[in-house]
Amino acid sequence: MPANTTASSPKKKKGRRARLLVLVLVLALVAGVGYGAYWSVSTVRASFPTTNGTIELAGLGGQVEVKRDGHGIPQIYADSDEDLFRAQGFVQAQDRFWEMDVRRHMTAGRLSEMFGSGQVETDAFLRTLGWRRVAQQEYDTKLSPETKKYLQAYADGVNAYLKGRSAEELSVEYAALAFTNDYEPEPWTPVDSVAWLKAMAWDLRGNMQEEIDRSLLTSRLSEKQIRDLYPPYPYDRNEPIVRRGGIDPVTGKYDPAAKPSGSADDGAAGSGSDGSGEALGGAGSAAGAGQGLNSQLGALSDTLDAIPALLGPSGNGIGSNSWVVSGAYTTTGKPLLANDPHLAPQLPSLWYQMGLHCRTVSERCSFDVAGYTFSGMPGVIIGHNQDIAWGFTNLGADVTDLYLEKLSGDNYLVGGREKKLTTRTEVIKVAGGSDKTIRVRSTEHGPLVSDRSDELEKVGERAPVSNAAPDRGTGYAVSLQWTALQPGKSMDAVFELNQARDFPSFRRAARDFEVPSQNLVYADTKGNIGYQAPGKIPLRAEGDGTTPAPGWDPKYKWDGYIAFDELPYEYNPERGYIVTANQAVVDAKKYPYLITEDYGYGARSQRINDLIESKIRGGGKVSTEDMRTMQMDNSSEIAKLLTPYLLKIDVSDPYVREAQKLLEGWDYTQEPDSGAAAYFNAVWRNVLKLAFGNKLPKELRVEGECLNVLPADSTAPDDDLTERVRECGQRDGDSAQPDGGDRWYEVVRRLLKDEGNEWWRTPETRTDEATDTRDGLLARAMEDARWELTAELGKDASSWTWGRLHQLTLRNQTLGTEGPGFLQFVLNRGPWNLGGGEAAVNATGWNAAGGYGVVWVPSMRMVVTVGEWDKSRWINLTGASGHAYSAHYTDQTDKWAEGELLDWVYGAQAVDAATVDTLKLVPPGGQAQ
Repeated sequence: MPANTTASSPKKKKGRRARLLVLVLVLALVAGVGYGAYWSVSTVRASFPTTNGTIELAGLGGQVEVKRDGHGIPQIYADSDEDLFRAQGFVQAQDRFWEMDVRRHMTAGRLSEMFGSGQVETDAFLRTLGWRRVAQQEYDTKLSPETKKYLQAYADGVNAYLKGRSAEELSVEYAALAFTNDYEPEPWTPVDSVAWLKAMAWDLRGNMQEEIDRSLLTSRLSEKQIRDLYPPYPYDRNEPIVRRGGIDPVTGKYDPAAKPSGSADDGAAGSGSDGSGEALGGAGSAAGAGQGLNSQLGALSDTLDAIPALLGPSGNGIGSNSWVVSGAYTTTGKPLLANDPHLAPQLPSLWYQMGLHCRTVSERCSFDVAGYTFSGMPGVIIGHNQDIAWGFTNLGADVTDLYLEKLSGDNYLVGGREKKLTTRTEVIKVAGGSDKTIRVRSTEHGPLVSDRSDELEKVGERAPVSNAAPDRGTGYAVSLQWTALQPGKSMDAVFELNQARDFPSFRRAARDFEVPSQNLVYADTKGNIGYQAPGKIPLRAEGDGTTPAPGWDPKYKWDGYIAFDELPYEYNPERGYIVTANQAVVDAKKYPYLITEDYGYGARSQRINDLIESKIRGGGKVSTEDMRTMQMDNSSEIAKLLTPYLLKIDVSDPYVREAQKLLEGWDYTQEPDSGAAAYFNAVWRNVLKLAFGNKLPKELRVEGECLNVLPADSTAPDDDLTERVRECGQRDGDSAQPDGGDRWYEVVRRLLKDEGNEWWRTPETRTDEATDTRDGLLARAMEDARWELTAELGKDASSWTWGRLHQLTLRNQTLGTEGPGFLQFVLNRGPWNLGGGEAAVNATGWNAAGGYGVVWVPSMRMVVTVGEWDKSRWINLTGASGHAYSAHYTDQTDKWAEGELLDWVYGAQAVDAATVDTLKLVPPGGQAQ
């Protein structure tokens, strides 16, 4: 079977290889002298947790029961909030402590303490951002006393599990690490939990990559061409989440039924701006003056690639599906709510399923909640309690801006006067090496991210700016302003959400959910459904956030945030359902504030809308099974658009014609055994490469893919082969362009009827003739795809299947990623041949520039039967355990791949009936009852 074809960026490879070099050698030696087998068996099993019997746990006020079902999913029962969260910390440490420990070192910029010098650059960047410092400020100044109490109880539970345990009793990874490092885990702290929210916010930060990419594109493309590649959102075809409402002119609050009070044309930034801005200047300067800035932004992009992307690669694909249907249209008579966040595949899964139950809900013990949480964080992130259910998808708000900064020594220029940079010193401790000291500098906008790269020290040497810009000198620096670098109350919101009882209390919880900005979908036992857009979303006095802004001009500063009462929401809309799948939140012409210029383009969301509409408008009722089936919908929207054009191409080559025939009669579904899906997606990949990919600057193209191209400043015609130079792509395969997401669907849709558009033109090469028309390029893409699949899957087109190309391998995100074969065998699992695809509802995403391998997935799926909680269904990508060879390491993955769901028990009787193991946690000296 073909391997996953996605690649790592140069910095990722350098870092991973450096930190694993010694480990590779040591384990090779150990295996060579005959100890490998002993190590792999005894050490792996040493960390399996105790799940039956009685354990004394310091700090408990009473007995706690941990009931695990046949998949190891725990339901915890206690008589006080503190006991509940103390037990949660203990149980999550039992199953997932290695994952928790790596996460807290990442968020603190301390990976070098575990993995050595290969992580110094990553740590330096993370220290510059200061996630841990902000988390500490949140804990000290923002969070409520109740939240701090819960966080401390959770930390006490984790530490109770750590106490007295050796490395191999915690996880097999520690045993491996012990060969090269005397690292010992530190006690868990409440701030370790809070800091994880910063990692969440980083991966869901919005359009920072698009901001960089637009700037990089100026080295080769005109402003018009760049606009072609970032078309406006198709409101006429793909519905936004909120379809009615606006700001009430009297109250100043958002009202779902109000007449819109303003539009993007009333002076506020709105959709459809060209994003040119002062910082980038015109297209005439792009190819020349932009080279300095583009080089530095390319280096920044590489630096971003080196940061561990725990939630998934940035781009159109990362997101989620969530929708809720009113009981008026369901078979149960109560709402049904579905959710499946699309995140990076990893082992163990990002999510941890559990229930947190007070035996009697009271003031002393106020939680009765179940769902998905993160190991390392108390509470439940997505799920339901006795009264309400909720789901999340990424809103995609633009909450980051890059600023060009004019420096003079330790000063920077703002509004015609110099200000002093804020500085601090950070010391990075390195396992097996000397400490590394860095100096972090910040402006009023944020930290200077350009300080973390030798290339970025020269940012803006020749940056295209207006004539009013200050003298370049030795160049501009780049700072980052980001909402998550300001202390907030998102941790409070987690507990408030868990305790919410109705839509008003749900919205109060959402008010505190400041970062990351998410779409929140709601349903309750009284039959109500709703939606709320929360988060700190900046108001820009000038500019639209699509390109780097001139930091010296005060007009470009943030001017506060959209007030919560003015953020869009819906409650019991007349249509009877709400769909969120990363599409536009609200029509920009009906809303006075800019949320982002870079929403997803709505292919998935509209498909879900259409599936629901076809059911209920036909007089049917939506069932739990219908919701599950919708989650597994594999239909390709781009195939529906493009296949009719492909079938009209007159193909003379019999081998290409054999492949073309696969598309005849195809229903556009991407099942694992579909030959048509395999061929179409290969054609789509080659269309994108020929029409767009080969014309992009090297900073956006996939690493290692080399082309003979004309220099950016060349005046030679396209067909001149003599002046071409060899130029190789530089970007990680997971984030290279064109990625094939639904932005590219929209790009191609707008070009298809223009048969002679310049994008269809490709230059002559030594092996291929030039193309001048749409059909010429499509024919060449069909031919290239035929030979690509011949190499990948064999000469016989009738044997091709999409699943053989589109494979998922689950990899341990540290030692299982690029370790020795022996350790990868211990830690990793797969591959699985999958259906689905990019921008399908079953969003098993792949990057068309990098290959066909799966780079993001529905990381879990749930269908909640509101009010009949025990009839709800759920599934995780892997399993409850993070311990290799545990029975629950990947015991849900086969079912997940087939689209199956497990019973989700919640009520006491249902939990007891499903319980396989019961662990009693008692106070020291206490007796089991």
